Amino acid sequence: MGLLMSTPFAVLVLSILLTGCVDPAKSLADFEDRVPDAAPASTQGGPLTGDHDITGEFLVGLAASLSPQNPFRFIANVQYDIAGNAGTITSITFAPLDKDTGEVVPPPAGEVLIAANISNTFDLPLSGSIPGEANDVSGSDIVMDALAIGDIISADVFCGTVTGQAMTTIEIDLAGSTFAAQRITPGTRGDALPAVTTVCP
Repeated sequence: MGLLMSTPFAVLVLSILLTGCVDPAKSLADFEDRVPDAAPASTQGGPLTGDHDITGEFLVGLAASLSPQNPFRFIANVQYDIAGNAGTITSITFAPLDKDTGEVVPPPAGEVLIAANISNTFDLPLSGSIPGEANDVSGSDIVMDALAIGDIISADVFCGTVTGQAMTTIEIDLAGSTFAAQRITPGTRGDALPAVTTVCP
C-alpha cells in the first residue's frame, strides 16, 4: 500500500524522466510546500448515532487507483468516546507498514482528525508523508494531500473512497482510490497480520 514499475504509468514516468521535463526533487519540494505537516489533532470529531465503538487498532489497506494490486498498509489507532446512543471519534493515528515485513516504519504518518456526521459517514483528511519502505508500488517516498470519505460499517470495519493528490516524481490524481479498515488484536504485526482489504464488504 512499485508505483513507477506499473505498466502504463511506468511508461509515462520513464518517458518524463528520460526527456528531462521534470525535476523530481524540485517537484516534490514544491508539492511538500503546499501540503501542511500532519500535526496532532486537538479537537473532537462530530457526533455519531448507534453504538459502533471503533476504539482500538485496525489494519488499513489503501488501493491507489493507478496500482490497486499494490495496496499501502497502515496500522490505525482509533480513539472513540461513546455515551448512551451516541459517540464521538476523537482521533486516529496512522503508522505505515513496511511493504515486506509488515512492521511499522517510523516515524508514524501523524495524527489526524475525523469529522463524522450523524449518518456514520466521515471525512478524513490525509495530509503527510509515506516513507518509501511502505510503498509497494515504487519504493519511493510519497507526499499525500488527500481526503478519505467513508462509512463506519460496524465496530470492526470502516471503509470508503479517496480523492486528492499524491506526489512522487510527478503529481498523481488519487480519484477512484479506495480504502478499508479491519479490526485487529492490538500489537499484531508482520506475518501475524490478516490479508489486507481495500474495499467495503
